[in-house]
Amino acid sequence: MTAFDISDLKNNPDYKAARIDNLIQKPIHFSDLRNMIISALKTSV
Repeated sequence: MTAFDISDLKNNPDYKAARIDNLIQKPIHFSDLRNMIISALKTSV
C-alpha cells in the first residue's frame, strides 16, 4: 500500500529488485482490495 504515485515506484530500480507483485494506491477502494486479494489467492493455489 502506498501514498506515492505508482508510476514513480515502478520505474525505481529498488522496486524491480524487490519483485513486488501488486501495489494498491491510497485512497483504497474496497472493491479493488477485494479483487486483488481474490487474485492473489487464486495464484497461490
